[in-house]
Amino acid sequence: MQPFRTNQSLFLEDGSYWKIGQITLSYNFEKNMIKRFGMSQARLAFTAANVYTFSRYTGPDPELVSALGRDNSNGYPNARTFSMSLNVQF
Repeated sequence: MQPFRTNQSLFLEDGSYWKIGQITLSYNFEKNMIKRFGMSQARLAFTAANVYTFSRYTGPDPELVSALGRDNSNGYPNARTFSMSLNVQF
């Protein structure tokens, strides 16, 4: 007899989650501030992706569980990324 079979419900968990997927903060510079550099517009933006996941799931990321209920993460959560951009018009 096998005590731990794959078709049993012993290891089932609540996989529900709420996720903050992406946040972008931006700032448009005032025209009188950038006019001396020969610019007509300037915008600075900061973006964070995969910010936070609210869940009771004990694995790294409930989003990486397959439809069959298997965790396909190999122990790693989805990567969190950050980017910054500067848009300038002359």
